[in-house]
Amino acid sequence: MRRVLIVGGSLKAVERIRSCVETAGYVVAIASTAEDDLASALRERVPDVIVVDGTSVNENLGELRRRLRPRRGSKEIPTLVLIEEDELARLNPGDGWSDFIVKPLRDAELKTRIKRLLWAAGKGEASDVIRIEGLVIDVRNYTVTVDGIPVELTYKEYQLLKFLASHPGRVFTRDDLLNEVWGYDYYGGTRTVDVHIRRIRSKLGSPYDSFIQTVHNVGYRFK
Repeated sequence: MRRVLIVGGSLKAVERIRSCVETAGYVVAIASTAEDDLASALRERVPDVIVVDGTSVNENLGELRRRLRPRRGSKEIPTLVLIEEDELARLNPGDGWSDFIVKPLRDAELKTRIKRLLWAAGKGEASDVIRIEGLVIDVRNYTVTVDGIPVELTYKEYQLLKFLASHPGRVFTRDDLLNEVWGYDYYGGTRTVDVHIRRIRSKLGSPYDSFIQTVHNVGYRFK
């Protein structure tokens, strides 16, 4: 599954971007422009695309682009910068940005630009498939297989599994999952989440049932 790193002057500033990118099925990481924070994000897991909220960044964008370059011997990472029209002068053609978007941000355009950058880098179609070892979730065709064997899930079971698998390592409360999968207008209890998790685990079987981990007194996370 492809990873997108979102960089901004503050975590709050990139929240709208994060929401859009996550709904496209990518694994998202967020970093500020602080030296240690950015270096840690690039070192922890190399992203497939970097999206920069240029409007919230105070430093020279050319200098930031330099800091986003990979270490010697590593492949260049596609970079997309979002900028206001009256700030276009901050972009220098020689800085090496792969692409840019003029705000106001439109979700469909952002998703399309990211997909285009992935295609150009030879990584197209990745957002359509979530693959964790032998577990494969085909987002385009709404199918799940384990070790090549189809798994029959209900629509809500599929949506819940896909949502958790799209955010590995992140803990969600039962209320979070109800809101994300069932919607804010759902009036059932949180017990619904537990029932669906139990059914998904049963259908996935060992060892894939352990991919969905229970966080005591909180909720669930995908390993």
